[in-house]
Amino acid sequence: MPRPLLLILMLGYLSYGFSQGPCTCGVTDVGVGSSFVVHGKLKSWNGAPTLRISVLGTNRILGVHGNSPIPKNLEPFVESSETQVVGDFVVCPLTKSRPGWMQIVCIKSASSLRAIKAPEAQ
Repeated sequence: MPRPLLLILMLGYLSYGFSQGPCTCGVTDVGVGSSFVVHGKLKSWNGAPTLRISVLGTNRILGVHGNSPIPKNLEPFVESSETQVVGDFVVCPLTKSRPGWMQIVCIKSASSLRAIKAPEAQ
């Protein structure tokens, strides 16, 4: 397979993931589609929603619903605003994806987690 085509396929997989079945994150809001996997960086922001996932390789940002439970393996990482978490997140969309808008999701599960120190504010 030619390298450019392989790169495009890999980026498509990383940015949009693959379907993981129906949404069951434990929030009262109804999901608008099937859950999917994203490779991204989870960090705490000032504003709403507080937790956001920057999908690596894209300009896409997913906002984590404020009332949704966080998977147990993520809890130690999100206690500090000085920590960012890179990993694979299975998310459930609570709003439809629209260009130029932050999509709201809940995190169903997280794996391959690696904590990194957040850059200092300037």
